[in-house]
Amino acid sequence: MKNPTISLCLLCDEDFTRYIEIRGHAVLEDDLNSRFFLAMWKRLTDLDSFDFDPPGAERVTITVIAEQVSTPLLYGGKMSANTQHKPNAIAPNTHQAPPPTP
Repeated sequence: MKNPTISLCLLCDEDFTRYIEIRGHAVLEDDLNSRFFLAMWKRLTDLDSFDFDPPGAERVTITVIAEQVSTPLLYGGKMSANTQHKPNAIAPNTHQAPPPTP
């Protein structure tokens, strides 16, 4: 592959101001006999066969080697549906410690 650089952005379906961005490089490999695809198909559908590909169809797997991962909150959270009416909401990129055990 001439340029394996990749950027992947996944949006939160509940709040358009939240997303995760993954930057790195990709490794492409042939999925010989669709082994990876069929394993995923079985796992997600519990069906043993997939009869929808045309004859001779080929598949590849793409592995993303992450070099940078970020979870920014657009506009500092001012437009966030999760914090707009919840003054005690936890801001993204922070972690709340569990309550102490009695």
